[in-house]
Amino acid sequence: MSRYCPPASHLGCLYEISIGWDQPLGTYFVAAFGPPDENGDPALLRWIGSTYAEVTDPSDAIAYARPLAELPHDIHKRLRLDQQKGPGPKTKPEGVISLFLRKPPLIAALS
Repeated sequence: MSRYCPPASHLGCLYEISIGWDQPLGTYFVAAFGPPDENGDPALLRWIGSTYAEVTDPSDAIAYARPLAELPHDIHKRLRLDQQKGPGPKTKPEGVISLFLRKPPLIAALS
């Protein structure tokens, strides 16, 4: 997983912007955070790329983030390289879970 936190734009409601590649989910993501709450946790204002293969083109993530942050000129290249570094997901997470649930319980198999 990669994560870049470019400076937030002039919008006063933004505290932090994150853009990157989530290898297990096979998606690019952008998250926009507002000022921290009383516990010090920033409020999540916007988030794309939170589900499997939701954003598969870095240009889409960049287009979403551009009005919110000052992106580096080479962010497209960085995101593509991040995607190419790992093997990527083999199957959808739902598929893995369903395969696990189809197996007989270990206790039944041992008795």
